[in-house]
Amino acid sequence: MFSLLLNRTLKLGRKHTENKALILEAIRTYGIVGARGGATTLNVMYEVYLSHDQARYYLIELLNSRMIERDVGTKKYMVTEKGIQYLRAYYDLDSIVKN
Repeated sequence: MFSLLLNRTLKLGRKHTENKALILEAIRTYGIVGARGGATTLNVMYEVYLSHDQARYYLIELLNSRMIERDVGTKKYMVTEKGIQYLRAYYDLDSIVKN
């Protein structure tokens, strides 16, 4: 019973690393598609299904770790090379775990 409850609880929420990867992917996609030139906080909230507080928390963490950068004029986020490396590593590990 306890293991079933624990397993159900783990499936309800996403992991910290998964949220960071989803945010990086959303920002990267907004930076590539059309002339958008990056993603706003609101874009991240809608794409990754996060509250404003959650989005701000993760964006600040990604900024501090230099995985994203913010254009002060447009207030848009762009993924850095370090962020791309994180995404590659995340996808590699995810594929290993799933196989």
